[in-house]
Amino acid sequence: MRNSFILTAVSFVLLGSTAGVSGEGGYRVVVKIADVTATSADSLIRVPVHISFPKDTLAGVEMYFTIDENRNIQFASDDVRPDGLSMAADTAGTIMSGWEWVDVNTLENTTFDLKMAGLADWPDQEMTAPVPPRDSALLTTLYFRLDDTYPLTPGTRFEVRINSQKSGFSDPTGNSIGVVTTHEKVCKEYVGDSCARWQVARVGVLDTTVVSFKNGSITIAGDETPGH
Repeated sequence: MRNSFILTAVSFVLLGSTAGVSGEGGYRVVVKIADVTATSADSLIRVPVHISFPKDTLAGVEMYFTIDENRNIQFASDDVRPDGLSMAADTAGTIMSGWEWVDVNTLENTTFDLKMAGLADWPDQEMTAPVPPRDSALLTTLYFRLDDTYPLTPGTRFEVRINSQKSGFSDPTGNSIGVVTTHEKVCKEYVGDSCARWQVARVGVLDTTVVSFKNGSITIAGDETPGH
């Protein structure tokens, strides 16, 4: 949906330095997927994702979501919003609403994995203010398509997860929030069993004293229970 230059720019922002990170006073960022109940009659299921960041100003987001692979359910990637983005992750009415760049797409042609990324302010455009600290806010709304072609047993539960190893956030200066980065040597070219060309690469690891990700779920109730 977008060219590789844009995706590279987002990756750079989210893997910046973490100078000043201290985990004192509790988590600096908490992302929580809601637990919702639906019925087999609900074709479209809405799952809110909330975020709190009481100590940081948020300017960049990169999130990876996944759901159990099941023939009954998938991300609603076939539905498109008026702005052309996939409705699988809707940012309308969220803290990302009005950001200069937002990208939503399923990964590797699967409907069970989803990437959402955004930058409040894109270079060489008019300034868009980042989001100041919030105790609680809506980050995005995930939408899932439910297929009732196959029988669904009441009580069936689908877990909606966050890939914490890939997800991250950045502040307005480009520093990552909650990702500890380091450098390591990576072999880029082998000659037999020996490395002929090394390259120093920067890698990031989530600091769980700073960021907390909480998974959510979709539970199928009886048909008499209204979806929400």
